[in-house]
Amino acid sequence: MKKNIFFLIFFLFSIVSFSAHLIEDVKINGNTITYSAKKKGLFICLYDKDGKKIVSCLSQAENNSMELLKTEDIKGKRLIAIDVNDQIDKKKIGGHGVDQGRFNYPSGIFVDYFSRLFVVDSMNDRIQVFTGNDLFSFEFGGFGWSTSLNDLKGRFNRPSDIVVGRFVYVVDTENHRVAKFDIDGNFISAFGGNGSKDGEFYLPKGICMDLSGDIYIADTENDRIQKFDGNGNHILTLGSFGRGIKQFNKPKYTAVDNDYDLYVTDYRNNRVHLYDRFGSFKKFLKFGKSFVKRPLGISVYNNIIAVVTSDSKLIISSKDESYVKEIKLDFKPEDVQLTAGSVFISCQSENCVYRIDLERAEYVF
Repeated sequence: MKKNIFFLIFFLFSIVSFSAHLIEDVKINGNTITYSAKKKGLFICLYDKDGKKIVSCLSQAENNSMELLKTEDIKGKRLIAIDVNDQIDKKKIGGHGVDQGRFNYPSGIFVDYFSRLFVVDSMNDRIQVFTGNDLFSFEFGGFGWSTSLNDLKGRFNRPSDIVVGRFVYVVDTENHRVAKFDIDGNFISAFGGNGSKDGEFYLPKGICMDLSGDIYIADTENDRIQKFDGNGNHILTLGSFGRGIKQFNKPKYTAVDNDYDLYVTDYRNNRVHLYDRFGSFKKFLKFGKSFVKRPLGISVYNNIIAVVTSDSKLIISSKDESYVKEIKLDFKPEDVQLTAGSVFISCQSENCVYRIDLERAEYVF
């Protein structure tokens, strides 16, 4: 099924001829990279080996005229080019049901280092895990309710989001807690509890993890964000109810980039916040609009941002917002995950996850 999404991510790992689709004739002259852009309006970005942006621009040249980027040291750098077109195949994973591989109101999704897809199957009160080939692998969870954090063990009451690193963390929304598992889905511990004090939650929603293993929770009905270490120890609380800076009205999802900057979708305030790791406000991301209508899931990969909205839009943007594309979807999205090779979007109305594969080429500097 083809519909309104196509974007191309190139990782430059070796200097051989670059794909003729977007860029070709890539050359190095001292500390300058030159290339031939095939069309105007491409987002071109140079990253170091840790994924930090060095320089970015929009290509202005077309018809094979040359452009250049300058950097202090070429070695170990990556060049990324992105374009959006209107022809792409999307694959449907799942469908309504209780059997393995079927969903009932899927919400948060996450793709781990091994390309496994973790899906929060919310109204089936479980997590389902799929291989990189979209084949069902295993599940864990089941319904459970208790006011005691650890009585539930690995059971859930309407879980909403998940993040995976060395451990797996699941936001167990209606039990007002976060549950921690090993990578095979075995329960380890839980933290939180119903309330409004630091370390407590009221119907939390989104979760993300930074490179140091600290996690950020959208404490939705308390209109705030809370930060914890990997063992559930509270670090900071950010925000309160309102429309000002550091204020939220039903924050939904969170994401964090390689600079440790935090992104929050502020659902009823129709905006996306950006903070540093210490909770200092940096800016509102507007993506060239006066407001972002009811933003939902958000994902960041190598400082490229993907956001889905309740009016069925997918927004792709650079962190500095010099590049923004808005794509109309033909389904209602909930969460989004951007990876090197694909975009995954959960859809609750169709009880599925859509996978959109990206064309990709790899080279070495």
